[in-house]
Amino acid sequence: MEMYITEARQFRLRYNRDLLALMNQFGVQTEAEICSGFIIKWANSRGRKKSDYEHHQYTMKAVKLLKATWKKRFEEEFYDSNKAVDVTKRNLIEAKAAAWYYVTYHPDERNRDMSVEGGFFSFPWCIYEYLCEIAKRS
Repeated sequence: MEMYITEARQFRLRYNRDLLALMNQFGVQTEAEICSGFIIKWANSRGRKKSDYEHHQYTMKAVKLLKATWKKRFEEEFYDSNKAVDVTKRNLIEAKAAAWYYVTYHPDERNRDMSVEGGFFSFPWCIYEYLCEIAKRS
């Protein structure tokens, strides 16, 4: 896991900035709202030409794309010649997944970044499949 910590910190910072940009773009106030799709109140609905439903659809499409992009960034290092994840590298994949989780949730890491986006928790859940595999065995 240690070999992936520095990269995970950098990726988390970039992911958080991307997520905050989406929140600002679509007028969503919290990470929980944008990640779950349950928007309590749109921040900037004035002057919008689309209905709330259409705006919600565009927002969720953008969030889905963001998560897919970050999952791809995670997996790129482990692709085989067919652009599929090489399962023989399972130990490295899980070490990297653990690093992504660690930099998001460990108290020492949480204290490193006191910015607004430093409080976001969704970063490692772009790769939830790998986290769940680790959890099943633990």
